Amino acid sequence: CSLREAIITAKKNAAYGGCTAGNTVYGQTDRIQLETGRYKLDSELAPESVVIINGASRENFKEKNKLTQTYPALEGIKTIISGEGRTRIFNTSKTEISFTLNNIQLENGYAGTKNGQNGRGGAVLIGADFTLNNGAIVNSEAEVAGGAIYNVALNNEKKISINSSLIRGNDAAKGSVIAMDCYGNMDDTKPSLFFERNSIINNGSANSNSTF
Repeated sequence: CSLREAIITAKKNAAYGGCTAGNTVYGQTDRIQLETGRYKLDSELAPESVVIINGASRENFKEKNKLTQTYPALEGIKTIISGEGRTRIFNTSKTEISFTLNNIQLENGYAGTKNGQNGRGGAVLIGADFTLNNGAIVNSEAEVAGGAIYNVALNNEKKISINSSLIRGNDAAKGSVIAMDCYGNMDDTKPSLFFERNSIINNGSANSNSTF
């Protein structure tokens, strides 16, 4: 069962490809559990139903956390989704679907300006709520704006939440970490942006105008 098949299965609420249907009770949020390893993409992923995607657990109950001195210790990220330097990783600008990533690293996403692409959102182009917990966005690039994340102005109530994560080595002409539309539906955009307990390191380049 591939990650792409799992996202389609979540939408259909029925078995698809190599994926079983999982919990089909009406109103349940779909959860996709990924294994340790690298998931390589040749085109972007576009969730069509609210979904939580979990990477392999990072908790080690044999050791204490060096910061809190309590169990468990938090190991390195074990699940990676890569755009391989040729494609954006997630795009919800058309589906307007919220999704959450836990314990996952997004890397080597790319948003260019050829073949009808808009060059925005190297790793993630957001059209609804987006949450990243205990993860990372690294080494992603957008030719125009939003090297890691670009927020499309579709819904002023939108919430973007990045928690306990690493954002490193992303690049864009504007907003190497995050950029957003100024206006949506003839009004100012006022999404809620929450950045808590993150490391934001070495983003942008000599040709970048801004990080945020």
